[in-house]
Amino acid sequence: MKFLPIALAGYLLLALELALRPMLALGSTGIAPHFVIILVAFIAMNGQGLFIYGVALVMGLLIDVTAARAAPGAGATFAMFGPHAIGYVAAAYLVVTMRGFLLRRSPLAIPFLSVVAAAMAVIVSSALLMVRSWFDADWTAALGSRLGAGMASALYTALPALVLSPLLRRLQSVMGLDDGGSRRFGR
Repeated sequence: MKFLPIALAGYLLLALELALRPMLALGSTGIAPHFVIILVAFIAMNGQGLFIYGVALVMGLLIDVTAARAAPGAGATFAMFGPHAIGYVAAAYLVVTMRGFLLRRSPLAIPFLSVVAAAMAVIVSSALLMVRSWFDADWTAALGSRLGAGMASALYTALPALVLSPLLRRLQSVMGLDDGGSRRFGR
């Protein structure tokens, strides 16, 4: 796997997430598609080794850095390292586990895995924030709405994944990722 093309793709998708996510949000519900998780799912589906989890960890840390949270009871915002990073690594692990059951060349494989990965990332990050809420009671009220909006956002992620899937497939050899053609039945 080639680091530079993957880093460039991650940078571009992070920029898309920061620029388009607020514009594509459904009102004030917080439901908006995730763009970076599409790349994480794509690399987990076609990559090899521990590099998959390194990419997922770095992408999750970048999402943690850019997702400013409001401090309960105060007007300040802060970045909390960990919830998305661990959630993205868990999502990559889930995709690696599931990729043996899917036809990699199917046009619906990446959108399906993107939805599953986004849902796993939301569940893990919400669980970590729930543990955080045990130490600060002001966080408890927001967790239920965060989990609901996160699951709806995971479903919404299928739409940009349908658009980005052919582009990522064309860049697969540039990224140095396995095309799945050497394996039996193309899985």
